[in-house]
Amino acid sequence: MVNQIKELGGVLGLFQTPGTKREYSDETVNELMEILLEVRNICRSTKNWALADQIRSRLQEKGIIIEDLKDRTVWRRKEIP
Repeated sequence: MVNQIKELGGVLGLFQTPGTKREYSDETVNELMEILLEVRNICRSTKNWALADQIRSRLQEKGIIIEDLKDRTVWRRKEIP
């Protein structure tokens, strides 16, 4: 449990010293994105459109594109030209 808190806290920037940049494995990023998409889908199912849109917008600001398909929601990184 402590390791999970440290990992999530590190991802959120809670345990970083100023000036350090952390890189995370693709697996960690994928797991966190799945959590965000799950929360967003709960918002959509409860008709909390404002929060669902805010999640999409904030991710888009970070270069993450969210696509709502018929049977699932997927994400991808924005292609850099």
